[in-house]
Amino acid sequence: IEGLLEQVTAVGPLARHVEDLILTLPILCGGSGHYLKALLQDYPFPHLAHNPHFSAALEGWPQDTLAQVLDQLGDPGPRDSKRRMARRIEKAKSPVPLGFQAPNFRELYLPKVFVLTPERSWLRQRIQIRLQERMDQGLVEEVQRLLDQGVSAERLRRFGLEYKWVLAYLEGELGLEQMMEKLYQGICQFAKRQETYFRFMEKEGVPLEWVAEPEGLEEKVGAWLGEE
Repeated sequence: IEGLLEQVTAVGPLARHVEDLILTLPILCGGSGHYLKALLQDYPFPHLAHNPHFSAALEGWPQDTLAQVLDQLGDPGPRDSKRRMARRIEKAKSPVPLGFQAPNFRELYLPKVFVLTPERSWLRQRIQIRLQERMDQGLVEEVQRLLDQGVSAERLRRFGLEYKWVLAYLEGELGLEQMMEKLYQGICQFAKRQETYFRFMEKEGVPLEWVAEPEGLEEKVGAWLGEE
């Protein structure tokens, strides 16, 4: 993440500039399903002005109340962050500028979506291995270095689970083993929510091909490319 903090791409800018970013055969891989959903289901992303006072007031509401408002608005997104929930409510309540044309990614690129659903025990083992690799590569030192460079803890927490839990360790809230266990459990829960998110996309009409064995993904992708 170091050196890339000024290039962080939110969902809106990604969707608006996708035609500029994709020049040949695009392969979008990994990350949050929300980014894929934004492209595949033609989210409208107008340039809405941010009202910090309104958002701050919403963030003071109980999380259950925010969830009820999102349900009423028909918003299926995650309910794990009051800040993000408040921002989505603010956007939903904001007027859409006239003349805004949402992107139409599916008509431009005729995408094919593969979703890996390996055995849960295999997935957990891979998460454990990857987490240990990140620690061995200096994850804690990386977060401390960013703090020393002046990046605020609040901003770092927005970059994902790793930064959230490492910050809790650096701030003395957790011991090292506790931090690693919390991070491991958090990643496992996130992986499960991702699968649920994709199943919801499928119900909304996005064709998905589910791949149970990771080794079979390359063969399936190659076969699809050969048909094109």
